Amino acid sequence: SPATYDGEPCIQVVIRAEQDNAELEEKLREISTQDLVTGLYNRSYFLELLDHAAERAVHGGQASTLALMRIDRYASLLGEIGVADIDLLLADCAALLRNHFNDQVQLARFSDDSFAALLPGRQPEACADILQQLLKLVENHLFEAAKRTVQITLSVGVAGLNERNNKVDVVMDRVHRCLEKITDGNAIKIYDPTEELAAAASRGDMQALVRHALETNGFMLQFQPVISLHGDKRENYEVFIRLNNSQGEPVPPMEFLSAAQEAGVAIRLDRWMLLNAVRQLAEHRNNNHDTRLFINLSASSLQDPALLQWLSTALKAARLPGNALVLQFAEGDVVTYLKHAKLLTQGLAQLHCGVSISKFGCTLNPFNTLRHLHVDFIRIDGSFLNEINEEEPFENLKTMITTLHSQAKLTIMPHVDNASMLTTLWQTGVNYVQGQYLQPPTARMDYDFNTEG
Repeated sequence: SPATYDGEPCIQVVIRAEQDNAELEEKLREISTQDLVTGLYNRSYFLELLDHAAERAVHGGQASTLALMRIDRYASLLGEIGVADIDLLLADCAALLRNHFNDQVQLARFSDDSFAALLPGRQPEACADILQQLLKLVENHLFEAAKRTVQITLSVGVAGLNERNNKVDVVMDRVHRCLEKITDGNAIKIYDPTEELAAAASRGDMQALVRHALETNGFMLQFQPVISLHGDKRENYEVFIRLNNSQGEPVPPMEFLSAAQEAGVAIRLDRWMLLNAVRQLAEHRNNNHDTRLFINLSASSLQDPALLQWLSTALKAARLPGNALVLQFAEGDVVTYLKHAKLLTQGLAQLHCGVSISKFGCTLNPFNTLRHLHVDFIRIDGSFLNEINEEEPFENLKTMITTLHSQAKLTIMPHVDNASMLTTLWQTGVNYVQGQYLQPPTARMDYDFNTEG
């Protein structure tokens, strides 16, 4: 019969004796609803429970609250203790959740790194205390894995399911957006509809601002040096795009980049940046500078079949060699569009352009992604610097860098903000560094790469 396993469609085959066996039937039904690692409900069955809760909200007026609980820094934790021990930790965490919530709360393992809870008959605000208690409980709990003690924290996104808000996919999207707003972990974010309305209005204004800037050439480029720790004197800069509002104040990049994506003009914005970066680079190299630019492009460009031909034409017009550019894509985008990324990186290799992956190390299996791509540089996610002065995080980063070097990848560490951080990074063997301590982004490519130390 048709079924689903971990959210994927499959065929379920049941082999049984000819006579009816009610006990067996019940056991099979129970197994089909469970996550095998934690014993909690699985994702597919939990989504059915959400559908039932939506029906109760519409026909019976009974509100419920959905809480999605994500383990912070799960990818790093998986790399530290391995798959077998992460399963033991997840099972222990599931037992802790069961003990904390009463029997009326329905719990599930929702994804590799997250659990879900459906709290019937409660508004989101009424769940804040019990969820806050859970955060403290998990933070203070000492888990055992890989023959050592492991401590974890959770981030929790919360949204209500009621008569007015009864679409499961909408409520699920809200809890995910709440999670995205938690930057440091170990926190709760409850969906606020008034905040959402304000954000929607702001996005509308931002989209208009982005479109106007594209029409009037209103964006600006800034350049930050990418500096070798091992004697490479070649000039490398990462390119950043900037925008001011009508009052002349800087707009946070994530705001106008997201607005460009929502407005469907992300490719236009990428091409504006590429074209203007190529023009400035050609002029700079004419003054006897052997300069290379790292240019960040969006997921839209990753999927753009016309990008290679357009880029080839732009390079020829500027009389630039392909190796003067390194196109950089975020790890999350590459994983989502891996087939597109594979074709694009093959084409960029034919143009002799470099390829870099940024924010590396935050997905479930980052090294698996590299098996499919032609990649020259890896820009490691800045979160790996958070605890770099502690022995274990330092050794984990050093091991990652050594593994990347064994695969002939050059490594870059961003967000270097002080001298002690620079000294520590030198010991990891990382190839390049960049950050505010060395030089913030500026409008000119004017860093002296011949400076020693």
